[in-house]
Amino acid sequence: MNDEKVVPMEDRIPALKEQRKRRANRRLILYLSVFFLLILFVVYFQSPLSQVDKLQVNGASYTEPERVTQVSGIAPGDHLWTLDTTEAKSRIEELPAVASASISRGIFRTVTIDVEERNRIAYVRQSEGYLPVLDSGDILHEERVDHSPSDAPVVYGFTDPELLKEFTAELAETGPGIVNRISEVTHDATEERPFQIRLFMNDGIEVRSQVPDFSERIQDYPTVAAEIDPSEPGVLFMNQSTYFEAPVVEDDGEDSEGESALEGESD
Repeated sequence: MNDEKVVPMEDRIPALKEQRKRRANRRLILYLSVFFLLILFVVYFQSPLSQVDKLQVNGASYTEPERVTQVSGIAPGDHLWTLDTTEAKSRIEELPAVASASISRGIFRTVTIDVEERNRIAYVRQSEGYLPVLDSGDILHEERVDHSPSDAPVVYGFTDPELLKEFTAELAETGPGIVNRISEVTHDATEERPFQIRLFMNDGIEVRSQVPDFSERIQDYPTVAAEIDPSEPGVLFMNQSTYFEAPVVEDDGEDSEGESALEGESD
């Protein structure tokens, strides 16, 4: 005999109604929540709270921050979430002094532009001052310096822009330890040596070298310079090999040049 208790249908109906009511209430709450969220979303996007209030530029030393924001095309009042940051980034990176840029949206309606600038590797002397030369070889005509610069060498005679770019690329590979010891560089071309350059170092030594592979030719300068008396007249040649050439006074009183090999014969 089956002892299992049978619940009459009339006793089960109230429980089923209550269960259905709870389910309906949950669905209603869910629908209302989604509805109000959509309303809030629409109101937010139509309000000033979704607009750019301030632009902040970080890392701009050579380029005016106002110039960066102008080129970006982003301005206060623009919609914060519809900005084309990829296009703005590309426009900023077209500035000569900018190597790379990134754009981020922050809290409090702020757009932050972080830029990484190229290094000033040299200066070009002009009649009214000195123009910075970047490691890309580009000259910043709008950043004139009135006084004689001390943070990078001054270059003269580089009338060919491509040769200047090649030389600045070599300077960038040379490293600050040696570049900071260079005071002036002159393109001193001859018919036999069209890429010859003359350097005046801060320690008083004059160096002759070549633009191609300059970073390799000059890398031994600290060691070689330690063997030279800066007060002794002469020229240090650093090409495929290195030697110091000093003037020699002959018996008739005329000067001639004597050669002191430091690392072999020059080409």
